[in-house]
Amino acid sequence: MELKQELQLNTRFEQQAPEGTISETGINKIQDYIQEQNLADEMWQGQKPQDGAGYLRPLPYDWDWVWKVEGNADYVGTFPKRASKYYYKQWEIKLPTAFVASLGNLAREHSEDHAFYRFDFVNEFEWQDGDFGDEGSCFWGENSRARVLLKENGAYAMRFYDEVGDGMARAWVAQLADERLIVFNGYGFGGNPTLKIAQVLARFTGQQYRRIYLRNQGTEEGTLWVNGGVGYLLGSDEQIKDMDDYEFGWGTPDDF
Repeated sequence: MELKQELQLNTRFEQQAPEGTISETGINKIQDYIQEQNLADEMWQGQKPQDGAGYLRPLPYDWDWVWKVEGNADYVGTFPKRASKYYYKQWEIKLPTAFVASLGNLAREHSEDHAFYRFDFVNEFEWQDGDFGDEGSCFWGENSRARVLLKENGAYAMRFYDEVGDGMARAWVAQLADERLIVFNGYGFGGNPTLKIAQVLARFTGQQYRRIYLRNQGTEEGTLWVNGGVGYLLGSDEQIKDMDDYEFGWGTPDDF
């Protein structure tokens, strides 16, 4: 396949988010509201998860934070409809009508009609710790050798900017020989920043994305530290449908 857009270096791009994208503030408010629920309260009478917990778990790490999902995803429809289906399928909890309405109101209130992402791609990784929402990253500390591994193996950084041009987020992007891409170690966005950046890049390149287990030299905890051992593989449906993990194989034993 050919990428819809090339990863041209040192060029600022803009992309409009799909209508109905839920903002970072909205994501945080929704997750906070969910975790505030006490299943002993009258509204939740009779609703207990399978394991008997007295609280409601947040929506999952890779939840699709848009108002409406269409197509063949596991959870389709409007945000409150998808949330209701998720909690019943996963935990056999029927969400109270008032709670579903509040979720819907929060999602609608924080759905963006004209959100833009501003980003570039670079293969020089010399910014300062924290310049792109990545303060405390070990790649600027004890694992600084990892930036050399990234460069030696043709990886990029995808960096995001706010409306005044200040850095706000970033992730690493590895490009494989067949034009598949792997996104990992995202910082700067709320919720799941790696997923958010993978979604933006997938729209930009015209690809699909899939969560995978990611490691280097057999581990996610070496010099090329992979946050949570998780990355997102981008490619065509055919290229990614059967892949659950990937091994980089970068560096030598001396690097670990």
